[in-house]
Parts: sequence; structure tokens; C-alpha cells
Amino acid sequence: MSSYKRKSDRKLVFTEEILKDAKERIRRGQSQRSVAESLNVPESTLRKRLKAGTVPCSLGRFSNVFTPELDSNLAEHCRCLDLCFYGLTKKELGRVAYDLANKNGLNHRFNNDKKEASKKWVENFARRHNFSLRQPEKTSLARAAGFNRVQVHRFYDNLKQVLTTFKFVGRQIFNMDETGLQTVPNKLPKVYAKKGKKIVGKVVSAERGQTVTAVCCMGATGIFVPPALIFPRKRQKPELMDGAPEDSLQLVSDSGYMNSDLFIIWLNHFIKMVKPSKDEPALLILDNHSSHLSLQAIELARDHRVVLLSLAPHTSHRMQSLDTGFFGPLKKAYAVACDNWQVSNPGRAITQYQVARLFGTAYLKVGSIDRAKKSFESCGIWPFNDQIFSDEDFAPANVTDRPNPTAETSSTGEALNIDTGTISGTQKKQDFKIFYLRNWPVMIFF
Repeated sequence: MSSYKRKSDRKLVFTEEILKDAKERIRRGQSQRSVAESLNVPESTLRKRLKAGTVPCSLGRFSNVFTPELDSNLAEHCRCLDLCFYGLTKKELGRVAYDLANKNGLNHRFNNDKKEASKKWVENFARRHNFSLRQPEKTSLARAAGFNRVQVHRFYDNLKQVLTTFKFVGRQIFNMDETGLQTVPNKLPKVYAKKGKKIVGKVVSAERGQTVTAVCCMGATGIFVPPALIFPRKRQKPELMDGAPEDSLQLVSDSGYMNSDLFIIWLNHFIKMVKPSKDEPALLILDNHSSHLSLQAIELARDHRVVLLSLAPHTSHRMQSLDTGFFGPLKKAYAVACDNWQVSNPGRAITQYQVARLFGTAYLKVGSIDRAKKSFESCGIWPFNDQIFSDEDFAPANVTDRPNPTAETSSTGEALNIDTGTISGTQKKQDFKIFYLRNWPVMIFF
């Protein structure tokens, strides 16, 4: 970054705005001397700039490559690409500037061999327009295309209908999702080391760890349903849950991931803890993974007064409360807990038997009422706000070659089939509807 500083303030005092203001004052009858004094500019400079045909000269041997208009257009182009998740790197910005200068026939001192602007020019351009180099997050094309206005508004229309029909309040609204816990955390905390040292190491349990899935569920008012842990093994062992949050549920599967059978067990756990009833049903918002939407799960939810509402495909990273405000801090706290355990137990490796205790430490640290409320609010779920996302949020979906879904079709272009029926209750029969997407039920009303 250049450390050059101007030696004087010439040409910085007298701007075009000051000249316009001075002309207006003189037109109203004020003298040139009084105008110069009131605007705090040299009278000689004012008289010279008021002469017709006077063009301000540049200072020094350097001059701007682009006109102010082209410079602003280039900055706006960079902003648009950033909104669409196609931001320019430093080298790409230099090449774009070089091409723009040549296309407009402008004189420049850019590198003709590399066909790009200099590093110093790029840095000065970024400083002028308040840009900074940022490390982007990986965003799949499916998520970029899936998070579009039609899909998002369809979910909010469904949510609004559910909230209106059942008159849900915050204490009845819940969100569930799964996240993976590694015996070897993906990110390690920073440590102090000697300056100039090329390699800084940190002892971990193994090169690659095992994955234990944590199933979390929180409410819009800060209620947390005790979590479940899915271990990659055949049989359960009580000691695996040592140190886990109170009333946590132990589950096992060959892969360590959620499946339809385990979701039924978890849903019974949810019903036991929340105790939904006919007078006070519960709304459970989840993603549209096939394990969550089996017919057996829908029947169990229907019988116990749980309304299942599915998010649109590939939108959970922006619309799921656990994803937006809880899992990030949880993973960081879990990584710190793993590092502290490793320091306190040198020579030992973290296995499945330590995961529950380390997870419990992190879970109790980040699980707060305020965090839960802000997470639901940031997604517009509760308090309900279907205008939480702006046009800029939908910009990445506009640059894909995938067609946007219409109100009558799904994100894959398939029609949404609707089955209707009735449920026999103690008082009266109630209608219900199940929406099918790729042969999976997406939402149920009762």
C-alpha cells in the first residue's frame, strides 16, 4: 500500500460544488471579493475560474486514467458482481480496468505485457470506493439458484397461513436441524508463535476424525428442546452420553446421520418435551430432507397436534434459525472445548466417548434466550416479517441458467400435487392438506 501523502491542499479547496455556489451568489448581486471571503477561497482563483473556457489543469506528471463517470461505473460493476456472489479478485479487477481503458481508447500506464492495472492502482481504487479484500464463503450453485423470490415468498405465504389458521404465538414455534460434530475440529484457535516461522503446529486427536450428528431444536421465545446425539455405531452405550445436556437423547446409526427411523424416535422425544395439545398445538419448521418427511412421521405429527412446515429447497442457509444464528457460535465453542481438553489431557485422543461432554460444554455456553429470539427474528419467522429479504439478497439467483420456479411448480419444475382429506377429532372433523414435492409430503394442515 502506498504511503505517499500530499504536500499541499491545492485543488482540494476549490471544488465544482464551490464554483457552482459562487456563481449563484454572484448572480444574486454579491461581489466576487465578498463571495471569496465567505467561501474561504482565494479571490484570484475565483476570478480565474469564472472566466469562460477556463479548464483546471492537473498537478504533477500523473493524471487519472478514467473519468469520474467511468470510475463510478467500474465501482458499481464490482458491487453488482459481489451481490451476485461473483466478486472480483485483485488480479481480476486489474484486468477489468485494463480492458476498460483500452476499450475507451484512454491513455494509461498499465502493464501491457500482463494486460492488467498495477497493484498500486487497484489498491487506490479500492480505497476510493470503500472496498476491502474479504474471504468469501463457499456457496453452491444450487443454493444460489434456490434462494429466489418465488421460493422464499412461497414459504412465507405458507407460514402466514399456518400462523393465521392456528393462531400460533412465539412459545409454540420451533425449528429443528442437524449439524455434524467432529472428533477433530475443522478449525483450531490461533496460538502465539515466533514471527517468521513458516509452520505452526497444533496437536489434534487424528488426521481425520469421526462424525457425530447433533440434533438441535429451539423455540422462538428461547425454549430449547434437549438435543439428541447420533453416534456412528451399532449399539448404544450409556457412557457415550456422559456430560451431555440434561435429558439428551442417544441415537445410533451405521453412518452417524439422521434417517427416517431415527427421526420418528426424535419426534416422539420432541412431543414428550413440548407436550403439544389440541388447545395448544406446536409448529415445527424443518428442512425438506427425505428423512424428515416420511408418511409415518406425518401421521405421528398429525396425531399429536404438531404442524410440520418445510423450508423451500436450498434455502436453509438463510431461512433456518439454527443455521443463521446458533450453529456458527456452537461450532466455535465446541472447537475451543476440544482444544482445552487436548491441552488438559496430553497424549490422549478425543473419541466418541468425549464428544457428548465437549458438546454439552459448548451447548450450555451458547444456548441463550436472546440468541434464540434474534435467530428467529433474523429469518422473519417470529415476529413474522415476509419482507426481511431485499432485492440484493435475491441477486445471485438472477445470474444462473436455471429457470426460476413459478407459483404452480417446484424448484425442479415439477407440479405440486395436493391431497385433501379429513381427520376425526373428539369435537369435529377437520380438513387437512398434504403438498407433495417429488413424491415427498412438504407440509400438512389439520
